[in-house]
Amino acid sequence: MNSPTQSVPLIAGQRWKFQLGAVALCVLLVGMFAPDAIARLAGTERAAVTLATTAFGFLALVGFALSVRCPSCSLSLAWYALSKQSHGAWLSWLLDVEVCPRCGYSHSSASGAHNAE
Repeated sequence: MNSPTQSVPLIAGQRWKFQLGAVALCVLLVGMFAPDAIARLAGTERAAVTLATTAFGFLALVGFALSVRCPSCSLSLAWYALSKQSHGAWLSWLLDVEVCPRCGYSHSSASGAHNAE
């Protein structure tokens, strides 16, 4: 049980999704900056690599945005951060938020109880 002064980010149990997103970002960057080398290795055209990289990047972004959720009401916290916070603050907000903006859920509340409305 957490003490009242100890804060727990809302995404504490979902850090692995950020790690998976970092791996996806690395794959995306390789595809963006070395499409000719990848095309030669894969025996395909550069346009196919560019198209695949673009599709992969889009799917990775959507997957990340929809997968980081509030444990209580399932609000997509990553999508909320991307759409409601400024472009320079969304990631820090997402990493630090302790209370769900929709339902008020907090890991730090009494035994993790819901604080709805």
